[in-house]
Amino acid sequence: MDKLISIAPPPAKPIGAGTPDSWRLICSTYGMEFPEDYRLLVDRYGDGRFAEFVGIVSPFGQRQGDISFDEFVQLRLGGVRNMQRDAPKYAMSFPVYPAPTGVFPFGYTDNGGTLFWLRIGSSNKWPIIIARDSGYANDCERYDCSLPDLIEGWLSRRLKVRSLSPPDLFPIPKPFFRQ
Repeated sequence: MDKLISIAPPPAKPIGAGTPDSWRLICSTYGMEFPEDYRLLVDRYGDGRFAEFVGIVSPFGQRQGDISFDEFVQLRLGGVRNMQRDAPKYAMSFPVYPAPTGVFPFGYTDNGGTLFWLRIGSSNKWPIIIARDSGYANDCERYDCSLPDLIEGWLSRRLKVRSLSPPDLFPIPKPFFRQ
């Protein structure tokens, strides 16, 4: 998290940060523990986007005109289910939340992509699955690292993240986060 903060400083007063009580409630609502790195990122940054391209959705924030966290989750999960039903040959093959090992969305890209956790094992070790702008298709990328490490690696270009690197976005002169 320190590397991410050093290259893309968080806002002084993050909108959509959680509290211990709000985290307990959201964990209870969804019947799962959210990964610690996600909770730290949300508490430090709030609801917003990195480089005006990757959005991390806070369960506690709702920017003007945007949808709620629950609406976001249901919309993205519905897209996966529809693709699995209508085009199973091309759909991502992962089970979908609330299945015990189902994917769960928590972020998006401006190209229509979705960031999911693949809920296998401990929540602090869940792989990140990025479904590209082609819409929930089986053309996904998997990353076995923390969310802050993924974002910092992408912003610093230390990691090649195909789904997060459209040619019109790079190079980013100075990485940033904006609410």
